[in-house]
Amino acid sequence: MSALSTLGIPIGDKIFGFWSIYLMRIIQGTCFAAQYVVVSIVSRKWAPVTSTATFLILTSIHFQFGQLFTMPTAGYFCESNFGWEGVYYTMFTLTLIFTMIFFFIFRDCPSEHPWISEIELKEIEFGKTEKENNNKKQKAPYYKMLTDWTTWLLFVTFFCSEIAFQFLLEMGPYYLNKVLRISVTETGLVSALPPLVGMFSKLLIGPLDDKLISKILCEQSKVKLFSGVAQYGICISLLGLAFIPYLTSSILFILPFYSTINMFTGLDFLGIFRYAQFIALKHSEVLISWTNIVISIVPLILPGIVAAAAPDDTIKQWTYIFSTISILVFTAITVFILFAKSNPRKWALEINNNNTINIIKEKEIDKQKEEDN
Repeated sequence: MSALSTLGIPIGDKIFGFWSIYLMRIIQGTCFAAQYVVVSIVSRKWAPVTSTATFLILTSIHFQFGQLFTMPTAGYFCESNFGWEGVYYTMFTLTLIFTMIFFFIFRDCPSEHPWISEIELKEIEFGKTEKENNNKKQKAPYYKMLTDWTTWLLFVTFFCSEIAFQFLLEMGPYYLNKVLRISVTETGLVSALPPLVGMFSKLLIGPLDDKLISKILCEQSKVKLFSGVAQYGICISLLGLAFIPYLTSSILFILPFYSTINMFTGLDFLGIFRYAQFIALKHSEVLISWTNIVISIVPLILPGIVAAAAPDDTIKQWTYIFSTISILVFTAITVFILFAKSNPRKWALEINNNNTINIIKEKEIDKQKEEDN
């Protein structure tokens, strides 16, 4: 669907115009929203307990890699003889190729994969108190989940964080080109820097969490640490973008603040995203799928808000936008840190369909490993 909708944009534009592009974007949004659920499911089934953070980071790094590749490519095509359509034809081809490779290699469970040895399978399943029953599923307690204040705390915090991320993703290049007057090609290159920084920060923080931080802090402290660093870091970066242009127009001074927003949002997978997994356990996919509604809402409202708040695209108008988003993020994460608790909710511990609950106790796992050694 993602590949076909990407191909449909340049073709549909020539034949049907705006509404065909609108339809293709809706389809693309549906595909994009599914990624968060896939990351959660795959990491839960495939990640060894002792490498959860690293696995979660690696499976989510495609968010940064996609931007890193697309931004400079788009900048090149837009100023070349191929035209903007070349971007979509290129992305269609690559998406189709990698999707076919994925379907050929991937299996739902490690035990079903012919390339996984017995030793590797034991390593993956070690410490998981229950092997999932693939034939029976637990019925999600939707009403209890929606009436739980922790669910709404997650939604509000994630909503504010997503505003900052989507703002950079969708409006960042526009800000560089229209407000700071950077050329299209330079905008594409500069826009590739944030995901590059975010990608390398993820590669560092995942193993650091598994090997060091997990031995020092409990899960609740880690969730609050990563969430706090991510969201407060976003606030500082947004304030830098708001006020640095008053001091200098040099892109070299603006780049550090522009680039680090993506780095901080990448930490959400070890903060807010992981919080959803801890409080919901096996129902985390349901909870994360609901956050996709948030992901879908933000891109719809952002362009209208920006158009209303910055009709003339002046630095002063954009300062108000950056400052407002910074205040929203600061307020949301402060409330989250004060009240969030990473213990499984009662509705997550309820047993039905004769399944047992899979709760990982890392201290017991470490103790068992020491005894085995």
